[in-house]
Amino acid sequence: AYTGAVVENADFTGAVNLSEEQREYCCAWGGSKTRSSIPGGCEGIPNQLER
Repeated sequence: AYTGAVVENADFTGAVNLSEEQREYCCAWGGSKTRSSIPGGCEGIPNQLER
């Protein structure tokens, strides 16, 4: 647990073929800028950086 990467300030606008698992991970560990650019959104996925 907690051994992955933090994906802050990444822009996923236009990203294609993200798996559901990848989308959820990027939402959880992406911060607000990243979360706002994830295709499919991040609704219901807690932001782990705000813990």
